[in-house]
Amino acid sequence: MPIYTYRCEQCGYVFEDLTSYDNRDKNSKCNLCDGKAIRAAAETFGINTTLDARKIGRASCRER
Repeated sequence: MPIYTYRCEQCGYVFEDLTSYDNRDKNSKCNLCDGKAIRAAAETFGINTTLDARKIGRASCRER
């Protein structure tokens, strides 16, 4: 899920929000003054990269 950066049109405050692609422009309100916020750009993505060796088998964990 992308992290979007927003800037408030009223006070200029810049903040980030982790939201889905479909909701990126809905309910964009400033966290400080409740003014209208404009999306600046997608910054990063949150991805879970944990790997559980028990699920892939023991052979994959041995050094060769």
